[in-house]
Amino acid sequence: MTHEKTSQRRDASGAMAAVTQRLWGATSGNRGFTMVELLVVTVIIGALAVIALAAFNQIRTSARVSRCAEEIRDMERRIIAFNLEKGSFPTGLADINMANMRDPWGNLYVYQRLDDPTAALEDGNGVPYNDDFDLYSKGEDGQSLQAYDAGSVTVSNDDVIRAGRGSYVALRSKF
Repeated sequence: MTHEKTSQRRDASGAMAAVTQRLWGATSGNRGFTMVELLVVTVIIGALAVIALAAFNQIRTSARVSRCAEEIRDMERRIIAFNLEKGSFPTGLADINMANMRDPWGNLYVYQRLDDPTAALEDGNGVPYNDDFDLYSKGEDGQSLQAYDAGSVTVSNDDVIRAGRGSYVALRSKF
């Protein structure tokens, strides 16, 4: 009787193994992944990670530009309020208690009264963006040029500027 039970157990475990092999496609010679399969999966995961990282960086940059534009709008309101109260524009951001205000990239904001129009930020045709005051961020690279030429200069592409007496606040490259 014990021999029969042992034989039945072997038959049951053998049947279970056969079912498992059918379900999972495993045979006695193929019990794991090949190196090629592992390599293909690794390459696919790597490609997806690169795509996700690029999208994340683009979203992060867009969020920083938006935050910078909002901060410029806030400073613009304070500068205009100062002008209405005192009858002239402030000489610097210290006059409105924002001298140490930094943009999302860690650079100080640039404010410039346009008493001297030759110091104004200009587009590619030499036309000033504003006729009252300039207020801008030098962007991620921390560099800016007075005159902007989209075709040959990439230094100022990431600047966030105020233009058209405040009707536009966004990337200089999009104006």
